[in-house]
Amino acid sequence: MKLRIRGNSIRLRLSQQDVKVFREKGRVEDSIQFGATAGGQLTYVLESAEVTKLKCDFSDSIITIFVPTELGTMWVDSQLVGIEHLDATTEKDQVRILVEKDFKCMHVRINEDESDSFPHPKI
Repeated sequence: MKLRIRGNSIRLRLSQQDVKVFREKGRVEDSIQFGATAGGQLTYVLESAEVTKLKCDFSDSIITIFVPTELGTMWVDSQLVGIEHLDATTEKDQVRILVEKDFKCMHVRINEDESDSFPHPKI
C-alpha cells in the first residue's frame, strides 16, 4: 500500500494483494520506520467500518482511513478505480481523502516493483 500526503490531502493506493486482504479481512495496514526507536514508526490503515462516508483519524502515530462497509465492498468487487471524500476536520478546514487501486505506470520506472499493481487500462 502506498501513502501520499500533500497539504490537506491523503491518498492510499492499494496493490492487488492489498485489495484482496481488505476484501477478506476488512482491514489492511502498512508502516514506515523513521529511526531506530519504537516511537519512530508511522502506521497507515484502511479499515471497513459502520460510517456513512470516508473518514480519517490520526492518533498514537496511526493514520486510519475508515471506509463505509458497503462502499468498500462495491469498490473491491467492481472496476471502480477510486473513492474520495472531503472530510471536515474543523469548522473551516477539511481533508481530501482518496483511496485508489494502484495501476502499473505507463512508463517504466527503474527500481520500482509493479508486479502486484493492477494492469493499466491504456497499456
